[in-house]
Amino acid sequence: MSGIFGIIRRDGGTVSSEELERLGVAMAHRGPDGKDFWLEGYAGLGQLMLRSTPESADEKLPWQDTESGLVITADARIDNREELLGKLSGLNSLLPDSQLILEAFKLWGEACVDHLLGDYAFAIWDLRNRRLFCVRDRMGGGSFCY
Repeated sequence: MSGIFGIIRRDGGTVSSEELERLGVAMAHRGPDGKDFWLEGYAGLGQLMLRSTPESADEKLPWQDTESGLVITADARIDNREELLGKLSGLNSLLPDSQLILEAFKLWGEACVDHLLGDYAFAIWDLRNRRLFCVRDRMGGGSFCY
């Protein structure tokens, strides 16, 4: 399982790359296939990648959708991809699970979890509304600490 992490400064202070780097080092065993982070002012999200599906071969996380102002980091394997792709028409069938989740979030908001089947934990930061949405699947196979 990949590792996801982040810092949101509710007091308006800035998050440093050094802070995110330290979190990544502490969880390094979770991501043998690389690490990266996204940082903007008082918010930062990180990813330690373990590529486990064909769709994740070229996946880069955290990923920012500049059009919507949403940023996602995820440890996800979505099992009902075909069903979701049918509901979210016009998407590339090779879209990584994280971006599929983000498209579901853009359509259904927090109710997107009612449409997801699989093993997942993810965090979506909404830049415009300064809101963080974090969730893990109902079975809770992976740990999620905050």
